[in-house]
Amino acid sequence: MKITQPSCNDIKMINFVMSHSTISLFSRKQTILLFGAAWALLAMSVSLPPAHSLQQTKPALTDSTTLYLTFDDGIIPESEALDSLVRTEEVPVTVFWIGKFVLWNDTTRRIWQLMRNNPWIEPGNHSYSHANNRYFKYYQDPQQVVHDFQLNADSLQFTGKLARLPGRNAWRINNRKREDLEDCKAVADSLAAAGYSLFGWDIEWNYSSSTNQLEPAEDLLFRIGQVLKFHRSFMPRHIVILCHDPAMSSSFSITTLQHFIQQARTQYPYRFRFLSQYPAL
Repeated sequence: MKITQPSCNDIKMINFVMSHSTISLFSRKQTILLFGAAWALLAMSVSLPPAHSLQQTKPALTDSTTLYLTFDDGIIPESEALDSLVRTEEVPVTVFWIGKFVLWNDTTRRIWQLMRNNPWIEPGNHSYSHANNRYFKYYQDPQQVVHDFQLNADSLQFTGKLARLPGRNAWRINNRKREDLEDCKAVADSLAAAGYSLFGWDIEWNYSSSTNQLEPAEDLLFRIGQVLKFHRSFMPRHIVILCHDPAMSSSFSITTLQHFIQQARTQYPYRFRFLSQYPAL
């Protein structure tokens, strides 16, 4: 609270009140009390902080939230930069691999072996073919999709059952389910029946199709806050983030990812985990 001196107009008003009307009905003592009260009311003014400083931009420190960094569409040559970064930052990341990309050539096979031996990387199944980018036709045959995922599991020697559909945001976690498009519903159910835990995503980390640069870390952190604020995640206070390996071709993106990890850990009540640590698995 800030106290300011009364202005000349304020003093004139007080003098007017003291010399007119009902003042004459009061004793001298009552007049002094009235004068003091009027002076105090006119002399005090409250200085409020600016509106933006009142806004809570970060969750309370007691409200811990778990983030799950997930990367789709590897392995490609740029995936090696991701491997190096997560080793440096010691941050758990779940990667959803496409068999035909992993086994594409000697370079991708070498990176595959490198990432398999990285304790901060957990593999997930993203199908062998990635639908050959013909999603509508792909999702018309649920059993063929299950076969495609099994081929990927056999080819890449998966031991777990984490999976993500190509081109669709679908969830099948125990008895809970959600999908963005109706055409993948039967496929998702079939994969769940085959024992897969099917993960979609709560938020996608956007990147430029022309430069492969990720959106700024601060923008993603803001959007995560919005997901939390409006309770939009599949599981409360658990945020699955979708990223893509091609973005790692940009040095800007690598720096941005590193900055995001450090900010999330030090400036926010966020922790990182593997998807295998997701609740109810």
